[in-house]
Amino acid sequence: MKQLYYAIQTILHGRGSNVTKVISLSLGLTVGILLFSQIAFELSYEKCYPEAGNLGIVRAYYHNLETGESMGDDGDIYDYSVFAPIAAALAENMPIEVEKATCINSYTANGNYYYENQLLSDDEQCLMVDTCFFQTFGIPVLKGNPNDLINSNTLFVSESFARRFFGDADPIGKVLILERKTEMIVRGVYRDIPENTMFKADFVVSVHKEGGYKDGAGWGGNDIFYAVFRTGEASDIEVVNDNIQRMVEKYMPTEHNGWKLELSVIPLATKHQTSSETTKRLVIYGFLGFSIFFVAIMNYMLIVIATLGRRAKSVGVHKCNGANNGNIFSMFMMETGIIVLVSILVCAFIIFNARDLIEDLLSVRLASLFTWGTLWVPLLVVVLLFLLAGVLPGRIFSHIPVTQVFRRYTDGKKGWKRSLLFIQFTGVSFVLGLLLANRSTQKALRLQQRAAVLQAENDTARYTALQNQLNPHFLFNSLNTLIAEIEYNPKNAVHFTKHLSSVYRYVLQSQDKTLVTLGEELEFIRSYLFLHEVRLGNCLTCQNNVPAEYAEKMLPPLTLQLLVENVIKHNSITPGKPMVITIRIEDEYLSVSNPIHPKKSVASSGIGLENLAKRCELMSGKKIIIKNETEKFTVKVPLLYE
Repeated sequence: MKQLYYAIQTILHGRGSNVTKVISLSLGLTVGILLFSQIAFELSYEKCYPEAGNLGIVRAYYHNLETGESMGDDGDIYDYSVFAPIAAALAENMPIEVEKATCINSYTANGNYYYENQLLSDDEQCLMVDTCFFQTFGIPVLKGNPNDLINSNTLFVSESFARRFFGDADPIGKVLILERKTEMIVRGVYRDIPENTMFKADFVVSVHKEGGYKDGAGWGGNDIFYAVFRTGEASDIEVVNDNIQRMVEKYMPTEHNGWKLELSVIPLATKHQTSSETTKRLVIYGFLGFSIFFVAIMNYMLIVIATLGRRAKSVGVHKCNGANNGNIFSMFMMETGIIVLVSILVCAFIIFNARDLIEDLLSVRLASLFTWGTLWVPLLVVVLLFLLAGVLPGRIFSHIPVTQVFRRYTDGKKGWKRSLLFIQFTGVSFVLGLLLANRSTQKALRLQQRAAVLQAENDTARYTALQNQLNPHFLFNSLNTLIAEIEYNPKNAVHFTKHLSSVYRYVLQSQDKTLVTLGEELEFIRSYLFLHEVRLGNCLTCQNNVPAEYAEKMLPPLTLQLLVENVIKHNSITPGKPMVITIRIEDEYLSVSNPIHPKKSVASSGIGLENLAKRCELMSGKKIIIKNETEKFTVKVPLLYE
């Protein structure tokens, strides 16, 4: 106890230098704990599932047989999204090795989900999965039957999601509304999926649709699905890898136009750990963590060494009173332990109060970073800090001779302390800068992924729009109207032909554009509406209330055509029920509204608005707003800058 008493007294007498020590160690601990915990988190990816070593994922390798050129989606050469039937084919063709296999749409379940008119935030993550999802991953289903996911309007929610939105009420039977028109019924609850997985989801919806898969087109169709499977033994993954190519060749040709498709499988955990981006992050985190941690320890030791001249006398007094080297060493280790303990408290205070900034920089919640399974990381950092910072200076102190120590230990030590302090604070700033750069890189990658999705959505939307404009029904109506105008109103026939030409020219020109100006859209819709007005008479009119200064704002091409086409398609337009379409600006949104005169015989698929919503959200991060009131229907589209 005497040694502890003397250690406390020494700390109190050296308050100035000890404050510097605490600050130095606190910063080193904070950075070291966060970075090393992040490394442990990255290395734990996909290991959160039961018998995670038995999980495998299918990957594709596309390469040109002549040039050797390859293409992939993970920054390397592999593409992990494949055709929808592959998962089921694995389970059917390799029943001994493959216990379960699941098909997951690689795109999130895009769309706006509402619960009691409350729009779910973008933080709520959703996956489109099949009936085998939970069994394949070993995720416990707490309520409901996973086979219910065969129904396309079914969803399952996580425990935490159920608590947030339904409270203590039974979530089974609750309804989420997709795009305010499609009811999605909660049929089950599953245990929360940890954050260290690429398949994190707050709720899942069925990927099944009419006996197939939503957005799937069979073998050789849309390769936008993950195929994950579970084997009986980890070694069975190699067996599946040896046979998957032959299996796929039974269903489809793997060579087309000089390109060859080669499929293989790897353990699921390997996908994240071998990714080039993951490797870069681990190298950066490891280098910075060790560098800052080492500088913090060296800084502490040099501060301590710089006090030798002042403390040598007290060490000599202790030795004259019978203290040996071991007593001096233990006293110094107690002193170091107290300073480390205070530094831990300061470190905890920093992490707790800066948790939002830290979570944003590291892109992971602290609750996921510090779990019972990873607490060994900060504990190991603390123990290493204590041992490394305490042992060497403690040995130096314990071997101080009783006489003639002052000059020997004072010369030139303070300059080292100042230099190392400067290095440490510079290093911390460097760490923060690199973390910010890493965050920016991650955001850039997400933007690239969004751009890829956007391209797919644009391709679909453009094809649909072109198809709508060139479909026989529209064309025949236009030609019949033109014939009538030539016979009864030749002068107007000339105007009709010019507008018809303008419509088709704009449709063809817009196919290669991602954005067009609002002015171009308004000019196009004037010609488009003219064709319908001639056919329908004075029953259809459009009020354009858009100020001139908004002409250069941007939006996806053929947006107005889609909205106007929906009005004409789904409403009865007669002299007794005239239709007035109003176009105006509301809060930087383009608003298109119309009175509701529904056609009873026409059902809405919602595909057009769904595609438009996806494109707008991907390009602007904003959602379209749909208001379906009793007597008026309104769609608001966000306007953009190029």
